[in-house]
Amino acid sequence: LATAAPTTFMGIGTQAYTPSEAQQHREMKATFEKKLQEANFPSPAKVWQTDYWKQQLRAAYEADPKRLQIDPTQYSSRDAYKKAWIDAALKLKPDNVSEAEARDRLDTAFGAIPVVHAMDAARSQYELQFWRAHPDLLRAAYEAGIEKPSKEKDVILAANPAPTPP
Repeated sequence: LATAAPTTFMGIGTQAYTPSEAQQHREMKATFEKKLQEANFPSPAKVWQTDYWKQQLRAAYEADPKRLQIDPTQYSSRDAYKKAWIDAALKLKPDNVSEAEARDRLDTAFGAIPVVHAMDAARSQYELQFWRAHPDLLRAAYEAGIEKPSKEKDVILAANPAPTPP
């Protein structure tokens, strides 16, 4: 919701609306994500699109098509493949398991697929390398509430204190 700020126009009272905090946060997040993209941040989508991981996914599918169910290289992102994989697996769920419980179990199972687990672990390492090279962006991501704290990230920030204003 926007908040109203009373103003006058030619002596007549009017209301001008300013963006809400939620809208300001969304805009700040979008701007910051664009900045990260320009700095070559290793997002899940970017990692998914690399030739190396496409080859790894293809090899995993060919080695165990029953477990992966559908060819992951046909999807443009990890999230799109994950959704398709879970939807396909739901068709096999027992009747005594609710859809919500099945989705929860499948979400965990998806992350445990060896190639997916390896890709997620590698992406986490790529992210840490990125944050080590760009501690200023990490600090800004923390301040904006975009990036979640972790021990590894806190070590990076501790080694790179924020500049103090003059």
